[in-house]
Amino acid sequence: MIKGFPQPEGEYIRAEIDKYRQEHSIAEPEEIKKVYSKNDSFLEEELLYVKTMRITNKLIPYLQYFPNLTDIIIDCEEIISQKDIQNIINQYPNLKRLSISEQLGMQSIDVGALEQLQVLEIKSNSALKTVKGIDKIKDLWSLTFYDNQVYSEKGIQDLVKKVCAPSRKFECNFDVLYMPEVIDYIKENNINIDSVDYQFKWKEHLKSGVEISQNDLEYSTKELYSAYTKASEIVEQYIEPTDTAKQKYAILYQWMCENVTYDNDALKDESYMHSENGLARGRKCGTNGSINALLYGSCICQGYSKTMQMLLKLSGISAFDIGCIVNEEEKKQAVKIYDGKRHADNSDHSILKVNLDGEIYYSDVTFDASRFQKGKKRQYFLLSKEDISKNHKLIGENETIDRGISISNEEQEKLFSFSKDRLDITKTKSKRTSFTQKLGKETLDMQKDTRRIDEVEQQMAEQMKEPIQQNLRKFTQDLENGDLDNENPKKKDSHKVEKGDDDYVR
Repeated sequence: MIKGFPQPEGEYIRAEIDKYRQEHSIAEPEEIKKVYSKNDSFLEEELLYVKTMRITNKLIPYLQYFPNLTDIIIDCEEIISQKDIQNIINQYPNLKRLSISEQLGMQSIDVGALEQLQVLEIKSNSALKTVKGIDKIKDLWSLTFYDNQVYSEKGIQDLVKKVCAPSRKFECNFDVLYMPEVIDYIKENNINIDSVDYQFKWKEHLKSGVEISQNDLEYSTKELYSAYTKASEIVEQYIEPTDTAKQKYAILYQWMCENVTYDNDALKDESYMHSENGLARGRKCGTNGSINALLYGSCICQGYSKTMQMLLKLSGISAFDIGCIVNEEEKKQAVKIYDGKRHADNSDHSILKVNLDGEIYYSDVTFDASRFQKGKKRQYFLLSKEDISKNHKLIGENETIDRGISISNEEQEKLFSFSKDRLDITKTKSKRTSFTQKLGKETLDMQKDTRRIDEVEQQMAEQMKEPIQQNLRKFTQDLENGDLDNENPKKKDSHKVEKGDDDYVR
């Protein structure tokens, strides 16, 4: 008998054992009937029944008594060390399902030992940078992978090659930011997007809070492709290959400030949906995500961060949305929107963390867009962690200390001036191109009309040709028959003006 199991873990284990007994009609042992507390004392043979385990730090010392685990979940609020997580994986090579989420201290993981794994879920691990061994898993058929820090092009390409392989049929829940790699792969391999649509569900993880829904947004491939196309057009239209990382960031930041407004109306409805003329548009809770910003031009705070992430990803820049709490002063002053309305409650908020040429910066595009639309100076552009933390309490950012400095006011103004000029010039060029295209179309239509006139004239000429030829033949015949002889007076004077015709003589 093993005693002293921690609680409430012991209660969960007992529930798993009782469930197994009921399913297999196994009677409860007499030894267990006699113990005072069934939740902290277990027979070793009972623990063999446990197949599923939600791991906590307190349970780790007891894992040696659970050799038959096939389903492990690591999603507790407390942080389990990276070393312990890797040891757990190595201890259970016969796992069928592994789920790891919200482990802020996990920067790397190797799942190569789990060759029999069928379901793998890795999500919301903000420090995770490297995942190894997925290519070694033979039986994997379901992969959930989003809201981690793994955005390296090579790493995502390897995942995409595995899940899109013709010989494998995967069920994938991917981060929306992986869409570029999937699109590139299916184009390079001449794969119809419809053939992979059923495989993929695209996820945007939404942080919990009063204004931010607790549900993850989910899109089909076709739905996300519309937003991806719009984002690609924005980047292609405004970003030049010679732009520096800061210039790219400033241009896209400027685009957000000019084109995306805060969706106050969505906050009035529990569905958090965008509406136009009283009609709901898009997904439930969609105002939290990037699709609403790109397709409808409005969203709330996390939508701003998610949209910037997508635009920056397409520009080759890594960025992450960071949950935070803003102070009361900020609530009163910075959250007012250009139309005079206020945000509901900003006890929870989202900002952006970006790596530009090795330097870490933080920006609040939501507040700056609001200030810009009211004609005020922007204050939250490329700040240091120290400066942004003066009125934003960052959540989940304790794993590292970013000692960078905010950009100077002078550099900020130069970047804003540069980005505004780029947008204005590009829009002017676009208008000229549109006018030229329109003029070209009108000219082409005129040319078509001219060709039509020529065709009609040719048809008329053909129609007149036969009567003329007939008259010529008749004239020749009359000449040969002598019908045009001068002795025929009637014929001779046929064109003489007769009496009575003088009315027509002038």
